[in-house]
Amino acid sequence: MVSEKRGIYQGLSLPVSLIDEVKKHIEKRPQYKGVTEFVRKSIREKMDKENKISSGMSTNLTENDIVSIVNRVLAHGYNKMK
Repeated sequence: MVSEKRGIYQGLSLPVSLIDEVKKHIEKRPQYKGVTEFVRKSIREKMDKENKISSGMSTNLTENDIVSIVNRVLAHGYNKMK
């Protein structure tokens, strides 16, 4: 359920043990600036994956996989509409 709009951000409570695990995880990964960024990205990825599954889209192919397939198809001359 979506609650009434309170502002741009809203707090979220997580178990301290989970926060500690995330901190250890991101210490080894400098691409994350902090726990908030990691959690935000993780939530978005999870929602994207579930949306793809519920819409029947395959989640096994990455964008690079799709580009590679399209390029191979075009290289073999299958770009003509019939």
